[in-house]
Amino acid sequence: MGRVKTTISIVIPVYNTNRMRLERCIESVLAQEYQKFEIVVVDDGSSCDNVEFIREICERDLRIILYTQENQGSGAARNLGVSKAKGDYILFLDSDDILSEYALGDAIQCLNQTEADMVVGQIHKEKETERRKTFFEKAPLESTLLSTGNDIKEYINHIMGCQSDRFFYEGCYFCDGPVAKLCRRDLLLQCQFDTQKFWGEDTIWNLRFAKICKNIAVSNNVWYYALANSDSQTHVFRPDCEYEFKYRIQQEREIMIELWPDCMDGLYAQIWLSTYYIFMCYLLHENNNKSFIQRYKMFLRCIKEPAYKMMLENITFKDEECSYKRIVKKMIRNFSIYGPKFFAYVGWTAILKNKKGER
Repeated sequence: MGRVKTTISIVIPVYNTNRMRLERCIESVLAQEYQKFEIVVVDDGSSCDNVEFIREICERDLRIILYTQENQGSGAARNLGVSKAKGDYILFLDSDDILSEYALGDAIQCLNQTEADMVVGQIHKEKETERRKTFFEKAPLESTLLSTGNDIKEYINHIMGCQSDRFFYEGCYFCDGPVAKLCRRDLLLQCQFDTQKFWGEDTIWNLRFAKICKNIAVSNNVWYYALANSDSQTHVFRPDCEYEFKYRIQQEREIMIELWPDCMDGLYAQIWLSTYYIFMCYLLHENNNKSFIQRYKMFLRCIKEPAYKMMLENITFKDEECSYKRIVKKMIRNFSIYGPKFFAYVGWTAILKNKKGER
């Protein structure tokens, strides 16, 4: 197989990211062992003060190109980045996360071995306050090529939450979002991100993009450090949470039925996770000034959605290894379906408060 000689474009959407995080993010790209890249920063309507330091950071290296747009959401920012990128392959990076120094080199090596339409690297997640507490050295590359229908179905189920031992690596994972994936730009132009401002647009994109890939390669190495902080999209206060939740589950259900009808177990696992976001981004959020009764009524409206109820009825939790956790999850599911639904609300609240917001 011929070696890849084209430039990789790193697309970074930015919206009011603070200076320290953005500098840390871009420095992790500039420190790459593989240096044939450009960085496409798309500012998605940040405040004037933020735009000034973003420009300053981008002027430090000629390979960093800045584009600006009015605030339209991360999906629209990524679409603009793809349209402006010059590389044949694109890697997405969130502005508060970082790449391992060997990420691009490992991606190119995997691409040279497999010629895949998309190459997927591992992600390690930790709290920002514990940054790089766990450090992964580059291991000899063990790439797995997924080229059959069954291979890719197993991959879809895995990223949706119905995990496969085949893709399990200790201390890391690969996700249902666009990060830690090296993708062919010509295919990305055929599969744009949803520009609706709702959580989960990443998942929708993943399901569509995987469908147009003839093959997908998975690396055993960690490319990406996801650094959880209070400003991340899974922790910010979302007053339109109820609408977003209902929109998301309906969208995902329709897409799975159309594109991945054999991967419904993954859909059910993903919908269970959506309940987590209802609580962390709204019901239990410190900025929510609604009364307990108002919060509980919103919870009832969500779990009574026909599509959600149907999915709850099909969740088995067969992948939960801990028998105690499996029993608790089944109890909460049964309370959500059959009642008393108040016990389901209390169960979710107790679990998430005990976990302090961690998934």
